[in-house]
Amino acid sequence: MHTRKSVLIFQCAAILGVTLLLGGCTNGARQDQPIRERLQGVSVTPPFEPTMWLCTQSLEASEVLAAYLDDEGWEARLREFVAGFGRHSPQDDVRLILSCPVLILPNTRGDVYGLLSYDGYDARDISRLRPALDRLIKTVCETQVESFLADPKILDRYYRFVLWSRTFALARSGGEMLGNLTDRAVKGLGEADTAEFWISARLFLLLAHATSRDDLLAGAKVADLPGRAAEWKKWLYEGERARDHLWAIVDEPYWRYVKEWVNDGPVLPLRLPRAPFSGYQPTDYDYLPSDAWWWYLSVSQAKCWEPGSRYRHVLERVLSTTGGNADGAK
Repeated sequence: MHTRKSVLIFQCAAILGVTLLLGGCTNGARQDQPIRERLQGVSVTPPFEPTMWLCTQSLEASEVLAAYLDDEGWEARLREFVAGFGRHSPQDDVRLILSCPVLILPNTRGDVYGLLSYDGYDARDISRLRPALDRLIKTVCETQVESFLADPKILDRYYRFVLWSRTFALARSGGEMLGNLTDRAVKGLGEADTAEFWISARLFLLLAHATSRDDLLAGAKVADLPGRAAEWKKWLYEGERARDHLWAIVDEPYWRYVKEWVNDGPVLPLRLPRAPFSGYQPTDYDYLPSDAWWWYLSVSQAKCWEPGSRYRHVLERVLSTTGGNADGAK
């Protein structure tokens, strides 16, 4: 496995080098080009072995986004980019995800910090850069949460993708992780306005949607989320213990409370979506390997965040504006 991973990283690095060489010739002319237009050159239709395609395309998209963020106005640019999810084409959404999956997909801080130590481990460097990484995480998750609350259709689109791609823990473990994820979401929402708060807010929205409790999200503001999450947890594990009566809806990726149904063991696994987006064109995604998304994207992202990379330079720029505080306060 390690040999295979090393070969993949080497191949990805070679392709990225060619991409940078060609891209450098036109960088000046494209300085003010909108990020969505810059990413149009990233293919979303695999022309060859799909797992290798994931690595190379993520490397290319990541370089484009990192170059776009390497600017004093990085925060406004990042917010505008993330808020575009679900507002254009399925192809644009795939490019957005490929450009920085470790921040855009529902993973943990541990996953992101692990990238910084993937190659050339330096504990002091990671500790120094942590506030900048927290601010990037917070910016992305805050933008997503506000977008999901404003438009439930955007939340459902994102939810279906993260289930289909197996990048959400519920997709990989069925109902076995529901309790752990619930505890994490409720606890994290008590962390005030921090990166952990926004990661947990995004997680809670996904969990509430998964259990068909969108009524708790209707009309909710960010300030309401800790209370709504506590109410949701109480519904799951106290009184009627809704967790014991969650039924996996046939042909839909949600659980629904059914009083007559009783789970004798773990909650039944969700029915995973058959496609990344509703209304997709099969020719666009026939070869997207949903089972392998996170593993192969991790390989490419390890390369993107290594010492000396463009994303590391972005972290240095962000750090210079945070004053050493994860929330960006000076």
